[in-house]
Amino acid sequence: MSHIAKIAAGAALVFGLGPAAHAQVLMERNISMQMAMTAFQGAVEECKKSGSNDITVAIVDRAGQVALLARANNASPHNLELARRKAYTARTFRSTTMAWRDRTAAGTANAPQRQLA
Repeated sequence: MSHIAKIAAGAALVFGLGPAAHAQVLMERNISMQMAMTAFQGAVEECKKSGSNDITVAIVDRAGQVALLARANNASPHNLELARRKAYTARTFRSTTMAWRDRTAAGTANAPQRQLA
């Protein structure tokens, strides 16, 4: 093995093990299925209070991945994708869907963000 190859192998060993030896597994809280179901039931109840039967609910986890997606029997099939995108966008902007809606209302500086959803 050449001198340069030995140095490269040694450097790879040192740099490869250095950070790994001190690395730790990340422990992050995330939404459980039970929490998603509770949130879903709460959303359905709120919709019913307002008299709405066109109910579609999307709940995403901390990474924006769908944890629960459901629609009422008579809800438009388009609402599934719209609800998913709305939940994902609110999560990635670290906001509630209602706060995001208000912040991106027509005429505001943030209105173009709606094109991202």
